[in-house]
Amino acid sequence: GLASKEDEVRTVDVLVFNASTSPEVFLEWVEGTIITQDLSNSIVAEFTAKLTPTNASTRIVVVANKSLSSIASGFAGKNKAQIMEMLSHSWTGNWPADGASTNGYTPIPMYGETVVPGINSSMVVSSPIPLTRMLARIDVVT
Repeated sequence: GLASKEDEVRTVDVLVFNASTSPEVFLEWVEGTIITQDLSNSIVAEFTAKLTPTNASTRIVVVANKSLSSIASGFAGKNKAQIMEMLSHSWTGNWPADGASTNGYTPIPMYGETVVPGINSSMVVSSPIPLTRMLARIDVVT
């Protein structure tokens, strides 16, 4: 079927954690580049991210449509749970999701992760990493 604007991926941030430690320790943050997606044919978005090679089991976390550049400097020395708390985002009012509002359309933030046995310089993660829309709606009726 055809994808909708809700499936659009405009930006990708990648967080890398050492999955062989408990708790998992942050290794690096990288912004994805060369994002390609054809919403008329597929919900799949492809991107490139140059990650530092490691032999350790590694958790790759993908955050789409929410740039982490303003908070990434605070990730050093933190574990996964601490960083996940830093990803909280709030929005007051209606989310401009249909493109018809005066604010236009704002892509919905999404999240997904996978574990790989290690990272090498020629590695390609060919299995899709499913992304979950990270938007909750609460209607208060009085």
